[in-house]
Amino acid sequence: MEMTGRPGFRFQYSLRTLFVVTAIAALLLVPVAWVAREAALRAVILAERDRAVAVEARYRDVINAQTGSVLSTAVSSSSAGGGDPSEAIARKAEKAPTIRPDVVEQLVRENSELKKKVEQLHREIERLKGAKAKG
Repeated sequence: MEMTGRPGFRFQYSLRTLFVVTAIAALLLVPVAWVAREAALRAVILAERDRAVAVEARYRDVINAQTGSVLSTAVSSSSAGGGDPSEAIARKAEKAPTIRPDVVEQLVRENSELKKKVEQLHREIERLKGAKAKG
């Protein structure tokens, strides 16, 4: 029995075919990557919102324990006033007569630290985008 052609290779594809198939697969997976990116962004936003709500609830509990009265939520008053929740909390703290200043100072300090961290992350993202654009 005589073998013709190359032995052992039944299917052979050119490099061009491999590139075309890879490009088509990448184009078909773009929507999947986009949806995954949107889901990740949504998770980050929801986590940050939950953190802000938890901080507000902790503040409200402290104020309620000190004054014995029920403090309305700062988020609902801030959405009507157009400010962010931390500003509404600061306004409530200024109006309340028996608030312990150390608690308010701690919350303000935590808020400023978080803002600095967000700014650092934003700068890092911009730096990485710039490096990616150059490279």
